[in-house]
Amino acid sequence: MITIKELQDAEAGQKIGGFKKTIKKTKKLWQVGKHWIHQVVLMDETGEMLADVKVGGYNPLIRNTEIIIVTAETRDADVGRILYVDEFRFEPVNEPPGIPNFTGDDRVVRSKIKCWLVAATLQSGETVDKPRILKLVDFIME
Repeated sequence: MITIKELQDAEAGQKIGGFKKTIKKTKKLWQVGKHWIHQVVLMDETGEMLADVKVGGYNPLIRNTEIIIVTAETRDADVGRILYVDEFRFEPVNEPPGIPNFTGDDRVVRSKIKCWLVAATLQSGETVDKPRILKLVDFIME
């Protein structure tokens, strides 16, 4: 597995892939033509590195998420060496039996829906009933 230290020491223009990193921080998100780029800070046990990640559409990445970098290139920038990630995928999540295997995007949507439902329940003065909230999430996601 390639470490952040090895990426920082690599020559600019080196094409690499097939390794996993954790998103420590998310920064700006901007559109370039038909593509969106999300700037993040990747981390591992050897350090941190700035990365520009090409995402499909307006799909912001989430901190503390592990991604598998399929194709990337090291580049020189004003802030030092950065990683330009052209293609990535999310780390597969082992869901408990009986729960559908959602993609990373579906998990984000489900999480946001749960948050909104809990907030609405608390604002109305009701007690949060977790099974009821989960049924409502499933209903909304259909």
